[in-house]
Amino acid sequence: MSELTTTFRFTGKASHPKNALALIYDLEGFSRFFRQPDVQDYVPAFLNHVSKAMETILFEGDAYWMHREKPFSRLSMRVVHEKFMGDGALYIIIPPEGASDFKVSTLRALCNRLWNLKKILTR
Repeated sequence: MSELTTTFRFTGKASHPKNALALIYDLEGFSRFFRQPDVQDYVPAFLNHVSKAMETILFEGDAYWMHREKPFSRLSMRVVHEKFMGDGALYIIIPPEGASDFKVSTLRALCNRLWNLKKILTR
């Protein structure tokens, strides 16, 4: 019997835990939306539209869906990983350089921005 080999090994001791956020969004009803005729004509544009809104929330920019004159400013955090997942995405977010945790005001602003986007998109 041959010995089992793996492609990775865990180190003998885990690193110290760090504060981070895992932000995941998934588009509700996307499978039904995707089954429409000529889907190739509008789904990429729709996904790009949602992705641009998420970039605005996370990185700064004009929040056109809020009907605001003032654009969003950059939040005090760093996105260290982004992954598109079919009809949604995953973002790994860590505190800003030199900080060990997020400011409450930053988390409140992030939640508020996400809530307002959801509220506008589900009208």
